[in-house]
Amino acid sequence: PLRFWVTDVLTATIRRPGVKGKVAGATVARDKLIHALIRDLIASLGLKPTSSDREEGQSACHAVATGFALLGLEPKSYQAIEKIWENKALSEFNSSDD
Repeated sequence: PLRFWVTDVLTATIRRPGVKGKVAGATVARDKLIHALIRDLIASLGLKPTSSDREEGQSACHAVATGFALLGLEPKSYQAIEKIWENKALSEFNSSDD
C-alpha cells in the first residue's frame, strides 16, 4: 500500500505527475463571466470594449480591471482583462448558457 508507493517514488520507479502553469480549464467559468460583464458594460454604458491607451484609457476592459483591482480580485490588469475579451471562444458565450 503506502509503503510500496513511497518505495516506488523514492527509487524513481514512478513519478509524481508534474503540473506546469495553470490547470487547463480552471478559469473558464470566471473568464466567461468577465466576458459577459464587459458585454453588459458596452450595452448599458456605451463604452468601447478596449482602448488604445493601455494606461489611462476609458473602456469596458479598463472599468473591469479597475473594479477587480479595488476589490482585490484577479485578474486586475488591463492587459489580462483585454486578453479575456479578445478570446474568440468566449465571444460565443451568451446569456442562454447561464
